[in-house]
Amino acid sequence: MKVLVVDDNITYLNQMKKYLSFHSLQVQTAECGEKALELMGQKQYDVVILDLKMPDISGIDILEWAHKQDISSKFIVITGYGRVDTAVKSMKLGAVDYLQKPFEPEILLKLIQKTSETPPQVKSLLEPFPRMNSTHVLKKICKGKTILAVTDQNVADFFQTYSLKPACHIVLSIHPSPDTFDAKKIVELRHEIKKFIFTRPHPLVIHGGLSVLLDIHSPSKIQDYLMDLHTTIKETDSQLIMLYGSPQEKNFLENLEHLEPSTFIDDVVKIFDHSARCVILNLLVHHKALHYSDFLTKMDIEISSNLAFHLKKLMALKLIDKHDGQYMLTDRGKYFVDILFSLAIGEYHDPASNIIYCPLLQP
Repeated sequence: MKVLVVDDNITYLNQMKKYLSFHSLQVQTAECGEKALELMGQKQYDVVILDLKMPDISGIDILEWAHKQDISSKFIVITGYGRVDTAVKSMKLGAVDYLQKPFEPEILLKLIQKTSETPPQVKSLLEPFPRMNSTHVLKKICKGKTILAVTDQNVADFFQTYSLKPACHIVLSIHPSPDTFDAKKIVELRHEIKKFIFTRPHPLVIHGGLSVLLDIHSPSKIQDYLMDLHTTIKETDSQLIMLYGSPQEKNFLENLEHLEPSTFIDDVVKIFDHSARCVILNLLVHHKALHYSDFLTKMDIEISSNLAFHLKKLMALKLIDKHDGQYMLTDRGKYFVDILFSLAIGEYHDPASNIIYCPLLQP
């Protein structure tokens, strides 16, 4: 297998060449973006290991060039810690995987070996869109976070239902006891949540108990409370998952005024639940606009009515639109694609906010 390693760190290049060559790979190196373009223009590589941050030409620019040139090499991108947004962008440009520095060489070798598997046409279009349900999405979002759980449930049942180990918890109750928090004290509740957000690393608040709060306080008071909480989340490196257990609670969250749009996991799951819709979105990411016949060819679909159904559904969800006979992503579609890509690579990055709404799971 022919491998090209691109990085401006000469020591790293020499080490990786020695290590990968020892494992029977044919390795060349490029110490800058310009050299990488020159080599890829002259020779076909099976895999390109590409650092996204270089002084002359960025890794993103190289990916964009390779996409326009129809370079068939599989790209594994290397990014600095916490740069999920650039990793998402690189995968939209065709990268098959990514690694955050620092990493062990063995992990990179496994990724290279993994790329040698040639998946079927539709399977490749599905990557990196895995099928998942609300529980899977929650696990992705909670990965690596310090969690505060706010609930009106039995705390042991709550932990078991969500398979979580929160660092802290607050159990809301109308009739408080030594183990619960008085739900009437909404100012104190807000203070406790903010204290957690400002004192913990990578804080994530999972907030249930909305019905208990609405039973005690007026809707306007709860709206003010949530607006203040949303503002805190927006201004800090934190996240919020609001849980709802009834149509009334969901309707209340949907109608919150003066808030930036937040994501309902239901909507994300609706897209993930159908592989054909994921393929359509992925095709439009790479081709910008396609005719109906283009989908039939690229997706190898024999039954035209199946494609028509999913296109109509995506249009109804306002994720795609049709102009002059061509389908393309809407702004809402691009927004959801960003979320789907970030979830697929094991992170959660919402381009609009750090707030997501989720149906309450049943124990």
